[in-house]
Amino acid sequence: MLTPRFFTLLVLVLAATWPPSAAAEPSLVVRDSGRIAVRWDGPCVVRYDAEGRRRSAEPDCSQSQRARSDGLVRRHMRTAASGAGGGGRTRAGDPTIERQGDRIAASYPDGCRIDYDREGRRRDANRSCSGAQLQKGDRQVRAQVA
Repeated sequence: MLTPRFFTLLVLVLAATWPPSAAAEPSLVVRDSGRIAVRWDGPCVVRYDAEGRRRSAEPDCSQSQRARSDGLVRRHMRTAASGAGGGGRTRAGDPTIERQGDRIAASYPDGCRIDYDREGRRRDANRSCSGAQLQKGDRQVRAQVA
């Protein structure tokens, strides 16, 4: 038999854990092509084209997750395109190329940093890099090591 104490305990537990995973922050992944994916804990992934337009979302994504993903991508596009027009398209200025021993790094003023090995192969890039920055950094580093 379910007692009032059980219901009180159940309400307290639900209140402490509801909404599920609401505190979890999504991760924004920018592909070399410039396409973007916003990944949430669980089965939710929202995908965008290189211009920041939503293209698809997993059926398990809530309206709230879709809306928050849209806002996250809008902020990313504004940051990536800061100082550049083009209706949301990202344009990369010239990176600063630095050699550090066997490594090469391309850095942009907005915080994007791309690391390469001595042959000019990309090894790592931080999340703030746009697809355009990655492509331009790749070209400039390849030109220096050729």
